[in-house]
Amino acid sequence: MTYRHGPAHRATTRPQPQRAARTGYPAAPAHLVALPIDFTAFCELRYELFLRYARLRLADRGHAEATVRTGLGDLAITWPHVLSSPCPAEIAWRALKRRISDGERQQQTGPRPARALLGLVYRALPEGQADVAVLRYLLDLTSDQVADLMGSDRAAVAYSLRAAQRRLGEDLGCRLRRPFLSYAADVISRSATPEKCAYAL
Repeated sequence: MTYRHGPAHRATTRPQPQRAARTGYPAAPAHLVALPIDFTAFCELRYELFLRYARLRLADRGHAEATVRTGLGDLAITWPHVLSSPCPAEIAWRALKRRISDGERQQQTGPRPARALLGLVYRALPEGQADVAVLRYLLDLTSDQVADLMGSDRAAVAYSLRAAQRRLGEDLGCRLRRPFLSYAADVISRSATPEKCAYAL
């Protein structure tokens, strides 16, 4: 993932519409606006995990990549405000979730069993708890990583996991992983093995 480094409001004087289109970030019609260094660093720390989560929800890699880029583009528009907020990570997570929700409404096809499993999780649990369960058990993140990605705290993540386990069973992690791994090859690649899928998303 490549970003232009530079002060927040510096822009080149030569139009570069093709490059602006590839990045997916908003730019003035006649200029390519350079991205702030702190925004670039913030996105680079989260991009891969955002993409793994988006691929779970949207199945198609290209659609997932476009969705993540658009979500980060939303963030770029109000970056000074985001940076001055108490929790920029929470705002970024919400921006990603909004774009994923839009993508799911538009998406008509995809590996149905995997998407059906995720649908069951999100119907059975409040959305925040479902997010925590998916990140923890399907993407195999630690509780600290989940908290950092969602802009939450570790105590809230631990509470969400306990609540999800009370609702769906103490063996929630195994119950999610077992059926999902049998479908994950269809989500990622027909040549991928189930054992590799949890880490390749």
